[in-house]
Amino acid sequence: TQPSSADEAPTGTKLVEITVNGSGDFNLQFEDAGDGSINKVASDNWSGTAIADGTAGWFRLIAVGDSGVYSTSDPRIDGSVGTANAELIMADTNITTGSVQTISVFKLNCVT
Repeated sequence: TQPSSADEAPTGTKLVEITVNGSGDFNLQFEDAGDGSINKVASDNWSGTAIADGTAGWFRLIAVGDSGVYSTSDPRIDGSVGTANAELIMADTNITTGSVQTISVFKLNCVT
């Protein structure tokens, strides 16, 4: 279950950690903002190998060094995961240990 606030500690079982090219490098990069959105660097492959079986229900984008506990100062973005009508759309939300998960498009829409 997704926490009610990104300030809360994560809940559930961590299924996969997404890194640059599945390398363990958590320094995910974004293009310069434009047209009200920020996109991942198009040439970067964001991927990771699943570490547990389960059904993806929510995600958290964090900064390197996130405390992992309740915090009002760690920068975090949480969102829902689903096959439709979610903030992170996946072809299949069923994750199997050892499977490679890839994010080909990641776009943050900025609104005021």
